This record gives sequence, C-alpha cells and structure tokens, in this order.
Amino acid sequence: MKRKILRYNHLVSRYNRYRRKLNRVESGQSKYRRIDMLVKRLKNLYMELTNLKSTIRIATASVAVIGGLVIAPNALTAQSFEMMTDVPTRHAHTEQFCKPAFADVDGDGDMDLFIGGKSETTISVLHNDILYFENNGGVFSNADSPFPDSLNIAPTMSDTARVSPAFVDYDMDGDPDCVIGLEDGSFIYYRNDGGQMVGVIGAGNPFDGIVLGSGNASPTFFDVDNDGDMDAVIGKADGGIAYYENVDGVYTERTDAANPFDAINVTENSAPAFADLDGDGDMDLFVGNKEGKIAYFENNEGVWTANIDGNPLSQILVAGEDSAPAFANLDGDDDMEVYVGANIPGLLEYYDPDENRNFRFINDNQLNITRLANDPNPGLVDIDKDGDMDAFFGMGDGFVEYFENVSGTYVKQDSANNPLNTGVFKTSAIAAPSFADLDDDGDMDCYMGTYEENIVFLENEGGIFTRNDADNPFAGIDAGANECVTFTDYDNDGDLDAFVGIKAGAVKYYRNDGTADAPMFVEADADNPFDGIDFTNTVQPNFVTTVSSGDMDGDGDDDALVGQSNGIVRYFAYEGTALVERADLNPFAGYDFGRGAALYLSDYNNDGFPDLFLSNAAGATYYFENTGTSSVVDPVLSQMTSIFPNPASDQVTLEIPWSNGEALIELVSLSGKVMFTKRSYKLEMNFNVDQLPTGMYFVRVSGDEGVAVKSFVKQ
Repeated sequence: MKRKILRYNHLVSRYNRYRRKLNRVESGQSKYRRIDMLVKRLKNLYMELTNLKSTIRIATASVAVIGGLVIAPNALTAQSFEMMTDVPTRHAHTEQFCKPAFADVDGDGDMDLFIGGKSETTISVLHNDILYFENNGGVFSNADSPFPDSLNIAPTMSDTARVSPAFVDYDMDGDPDCVIGLEDGSFIYYRNDGGQMVGVIGAGNPFDGIVLGSGNASPTFFDVDNDGDMDAVIGKADGGIAYYENVDGVYTERTDAANPFDAINVTENSAPAFADLDGDGDMDLFVGNKEGKIAYFENNEGVWTANIDGNPLSQILVAGEDSAPAFANLDGDDDMEVYVGANIPGLLEYYDPDENRNFRFINDNQLNITRLANDPNPGLVDIDKDGDMDAFFGMGDGFVEYFENVSGTYVKQDSANNPLNTGVFKTSAIAAPSFADLDDDGDMDCYMGTYEENIVFLENEGGIFTRNDADNPFAGIDAGANECVTFTDYDNDGDLDAFVGIKAGAVKYYRNDGTADAPMFVEADADNPFDGIDFTNTVQPNFVTTVSSGDMDGDGDDDALVGQSNGIVRYFAYEGTALVERADLNPFAGYDFGRGAALYLSDYNNDGFPDLFLSNAAGATYYFENTGTSSVVDPVLSQMTSIFPNPASDQVTLEIPWSNGEALIELVSLSGKVMFTKRSYKLEMNFNVDQLPTGMYFVRVSGDEGVAVKSFVKQ
C-alpha cells in the first residue's frame, strides 16, 4: 500500500509539472512546439491517477482539478508542500567539483542521477562521495546510495581527490557498472550486482594500473570506432583528452594519430560528454573546462572538429569554474537537456532547448528569483503595500538584495529602488532580514540579524527605512553571531515574541514584556521550547541556524521550522502549550538542501497557508507551495467573494453570495495563524478588526461549495 501511495504522489507531481508547462505554452511564455505530446501525456497521467486512486481507495484523495492542476492528497495529518520548479533534478547538488552522470542502476526504466564531488565541507576537510538522487516517475529525491560509504580512495588522496563517475555495462550483464576517475589520474571500478555497486580491485578492474600523467581523470564511454563496444574517452587536467580503445574487453591506450581526440585541448580540466544536439544522427563531443565554458567538436563521419560558431552551448559559463556537462531527456519531449556541474558552489545548472534548439537556463524556482551570491537569507514582506509579498535577501557579504513582486513574478531591483540599499544598511558579513510591526504604527519594520553586530532595528516610516538604535527592542541583547529572527505570539498574550537562531547551533527565545507600541524583549530560557536542543553540525559548523514560524498543520497556532547548517530542515509542531519536534510529520524529511538552509515561511500565493522560501549557501532559492491538508482553494468562489473596505482600520464587511448553507469563516494571519473562527449562514457579515496588529490578513471561507480566500490589509 505504501508503494502505491508513493506512486500516486509521484504521478501527481508529474501531472502538475506537465500542466504548468502546457499553461506556459498556451500563454505564450514558452515556444515549445509539441503541444500534442503534452496533452497526450496529461490524459494518460490523469487516467492512471484515477485508476490508482480507485485501487488503493485513498480516503482523503479527492483529486481536485482546479485550473487544470491536480492537487495531491497528504497521507499524514500535517500539511503537504510541493517544490515548484521546472528543473527535473530539483535541488540536486554536491559541495564542490560537481560531476553529474545519469544511469538506470536500479533497473526501473528511468534514469537516476549520480553526482560525484566533495559532499561535506568544513574549513579544512573535504569528504569525497557519490550522491544519489532517485528518479521516481520524473521526481528526483535524495536516496540511499547504492555505493558504499567509503569509495576505497587511497588515504593519501582523501582530502583532495575529485570523484568523476561514468557508467558503462563493462561486464555485458545488462546493467550499468561504474568507472570513477580520480584527481591523481587513477581509476576505481564498481560492478553493479543487482542494483548494489560492489568495488572490484586488482585484475577485475578494467583500468587497474592505468594512470593519466596529468591527473584529474574525467571518463565517459562511447563507441568511438563503431565496433559494437564502448571505448573510454577521458578528460585530463592539462585540458587534453585521452582515448582508450576497448579491444575485446581490454582498454588499450591510443595516442597521436590513433587518438581521434589528440588535437583537442580546452586549457585545463577537460570533462567530455557526447550528445547529438543537432539531430543529424551522430554523436558530437562537448567538453567542459576550468573556465566554466563548454567547447563543441562536431562529428563529421568520425572526425571531431572544433566548431566555435556553431556551438549550441556557447552561452554557458557556469559560476565557480570547472564545467562538467551531462545529457539526458528527463522532461519527456524529443530533445536532450543539458545538466552542467561546477566546482564551487557545486550546483547543477539546467538548460532546456526551445523549438530552435536554443538552450535556455532554467531557474531553480518558478518565481524568477535568480541564483544569488553566497549565503542568501530570505525575508518576505509586502513592503509596497500592493497586496503581494516582496522578497529581500540578506547576503553573506552584508548587503541586501531586493526583488519586487510584480503580478506574481519577482523582479530584481537596482540599488536606487532598493529600500534596504547600502545607504540604509550594510554590515561586514551575513545579513538576515525579518519583518514585523512591533511598534503598531502600520509599517513593517526590519530586524536584521548580522555576523558581528547585535540585531539591528531598521524603522519603516512610510516605506523609508532608517536605522534606529535608540528604540531598538533588542538593545543590549547579544544573542550570538549570525542571528536569524522570527516573530510569533508564543505565549499567547497578544504581542509578538521572538525566536533567534544563531551560528552556535541554538535557537533562543525572547519574550515580549513591553507594550503594544513599545516592545521590550527579555530572554526566557525556562520557557524556551528549543532549550537543550543542539542544532550544530560538526561537519559544517560555520553557518547560521535559521528559524521561521507559521501554522504548518492548520490548527490555528504557530509551528516552527529550523534550518540547520548541514541543509536539514526540522519541524516543530505546537501541541498543547509548547512546540514539540515531530520528525514523523516533517514535510521536508529526507531533503538535503546543502550548506546553510536559510528558510522563511510566508503566504506567497494568498491562499491562507504559509508557503516556504528556502535558500542555501550556494545561492539557490527553492519555493515550496503549501497545498494544504485537504481543502483546495476555488478561484471562482474566491473571485465571487468580497471584503471591504480594504485597507481597513476598524471593521470589514464580508460578502459570500455563493454560499447556500453554513460556512466556516477563518481569519488567518500572514504566518498562517488562525486569529478567530466563526460559523454562519449569512451571506453578508461584519467583523471588528480594530484590535488586530497592522499587516496583511486572509479570510478563508469553507462551505459545501468549496473554499474561498480573500486578503485585506489592516492599517
């Protein structure tokens, strides 16, 4: 049953991905030409979902098709989150020297992803590894690697060896084996035994005793001489390419004129891969290099010739140097996509071809938040008071970047249009913004965590921020380095308290003992639900512990997420009178987001549920939409619902002309906390809001007809 439920959820994710792609085609945002193929896949997936639902009788799986999207049911009681991305490999990464390779090692008919590189980092120690991301119906996720924990790398290389995997069915038993090139030019070999990779040494290793003189062996396999077996084409540190012909299972080096790649040199650290991107029926050669570029060598009847002007990947220049391309068709169309690894920060870059075979970089999220420099820390707020959430990112260098939300798409603004530009704020390192109207003046102020300073108060007066040390409610409080602040009324006394994550791997609690317009924070260790919990990571100790609050389980009180320095997210549910860790209900269990998982809960799509923005130290930002526990917002009912005046100061009027019976009305804060509930048969009703703190709120109406959500601003 569990496997069927997992299959169901994987199919839902695939359906949603194809539906979003079709939406972009229909709206003119994509020039993809095979609409008929997308429609066919959608129909087939819908039929399979319907049949599977009937088979396993999922009680809560009322598959809702709203605006063409299937909303997945949640098998547990916590809310479910879906990563909204057009990148098939999603958050796949390693720490350094990212070398991707695709292979169906588990024999399930789809291509899984393996990434060689340095997977764990401290200041001075690097661990070599092959990370495994399993393909489940088109959705890639972290999984236990079929490789052993130790790759049998010589101790003398353990801190420096690059790991470059390549797959080939060397023993001709029908499954892919693996040859791993290392930094010293040697190779190790793993045989695939029923989906588990078993190391073979000595004579059983087809590359035993072979060492490339210049080092940095980066192998790939291709039938160069067209004799029916796979030859080895190997990139080298000096930028050249070695060729080992497969002669009856024995790899034999060919040099000079016998090496068809002898004239190729791409300066340093060549990483070859073959693909037929021009559709002429033969395999061309693409070679990554230290500069982060990809060179193109066109195949003309077995002769590979440099073609600079015709290079379809000439625009690629990866951040962090040492580009390593791999090719796969994971989105189910007729074209090969390009996945490019890099050294630092170890992320994959994904390029998808349009109908003219122009390869476009596809962002990690669908919101147009681009990859940033090191250590971004997100903070969301409706800074321009236009009814949607804008995004600020505090950066590792102490600056703050600003993305304005323009009709659901984030547009990066220059310094002149950035309310938190360097004329307002700049610290030496690690800025982490959080927003709240603690002084009850109708403006969302900024509380900035930093590396060296204590929490900085940036007062918002009519959209203009000014540093105000005199009125800083955190004045005199030294929480620790790399503070990350989140606000919630934890003690339920009507004002906002604060949790502060710090570099030392702790989350501290500060109770607000001030007044409505003059907050004052006091550390309250005895009431701290995180007291005694160690969030440190011995491998990656130098990154902030982040914390964010929101009503994750829809029960009316604020839960919390904690992002650790090693990329793990932990979930704490508010149960009874305190926050309690619930690993069993953690919607992000099993994810590894890379160093420094910086997170922020905010209702981006105005549906009354907190969504998640998560950035890592490498600069990628991922967006997870909260799909709720069971109810799905009906856009038609929401359009028919009215709330006025908006903005409001004392009272609002709610109109729900579509309701034909009893309706549940919930007032929800921006963090997802339910402020009050009411049941009513009326089509029009008034609510007093004068006691609410200023900010954005949502009214969620649930009836037999469906669920509607409307937002308003309390002044």
